[in-house]
Amino acid sequence: MPRTGTGRIYQRGVAKDDPPDPNKVWWIDYGFRGKRYRESTDSTKRKDAVDLLRKRMAEMGSGAVVGPTEEQLTFADLRRFHEANLKVNGKRTTWARCEWDRLEGTFAGFRAVDITTDRIEGYIVSRQESDAANSTIQKELSALRRAFNLARRARRLTNPPYVPGIKVDNAREGFIEGAELAARGPGPRREAAGDVRSPDRVEERRNRRDEVVSSGFRRGRRAARSRHHEERRGSGVSVPRPSPAGRTLGAPA
Repeated sequence: MPRTGTGRIYQRGVAKDDPPDPNKVWWIDYGFRGKRYRESTDSTKRKDAVDLLRKRMAEMGSGAVVGPTEEQLTFADLRRFHEANLKVNGKRTTWARCEWDRLEGTFAGFRAVDITTDRIEGYIVSRQESDAANSTIQKELSALRRAFNLARRARRLTNPPYVPGIKVDNAREGFIEGAELAARGPGPRREAAGDVRSPDRVEERRNRRDEVVSSGFRRGRRAARSRHHEERRGSGVSVPRPSPAGRTLGAPA
C-alpha cells in the first residue's frame, strides 16, 4: 500500500499488491514516540485517508498527536468528568449544574479539541454583554478549567486549551458604624417578632462575647464550663478546669 511520510494508508483485507477495493474503508497507520497508531477514516475515498495522515503528521511536528480518542471527547464528557469528581469528593453538584447549564448554551455538541482559547474568550465577551457578573463568569470558567485538567489526568486529552480568567472585584463597601447601626433600630423582622432588644441586653451580650474571646474557649465550650461551675458552686469541692480541647486540667490524681 502507498506510504505518506512516516505512516501509511491501507485497506483491511486487501493484499499489498492488489488494487484498492472501492467498497472498503481506508485506514491510516503511523508511529509517534515509539507507539503505533491505527485509525479508521470511515471513508472509502483514498484522498480522505491521505488528508487524515497528513493532519497527523502535522500534529507530530507540533509535538502532540490528537488521535481518535481525543477527537471523540466531547463537551458532555467534560461535564461528566467534573460532576463525577465533585461526587467522589463529597461535594454538592447543585451549583456546578447551573454553571454547566450556562456553558452548555454555547458549547453543547462541541468536541473538546474544538473548545479553543479564542472560543472561550468569545464566550466571556458574550456573557459580559448579557450583563452576567464577573464573579459568575469566573465560576463557570473554573468549572471548565477543572474539567479539562481532569480529562488530562485521565489521559483522555493531551493538550487542554488555556482557559483565561477575569478580574473579579467583589470587595464589600458601605460598612455601617456602630452609632449608625444603633440609630437604625432592630429592623422590621425583629420588630414583627417582638424582639426589640434593650440597651442593657445588648451590653450584656457584648460583655459575654468579650469574656468568651478573652478566655480562648469556643462559645459552646464556654457555656458548658459555666454550667459545670454553677453545679459545683458551694459544695466545697475543688472544680477541675476544663481545657478548650476537652481535656480536664488540674483534676486530682
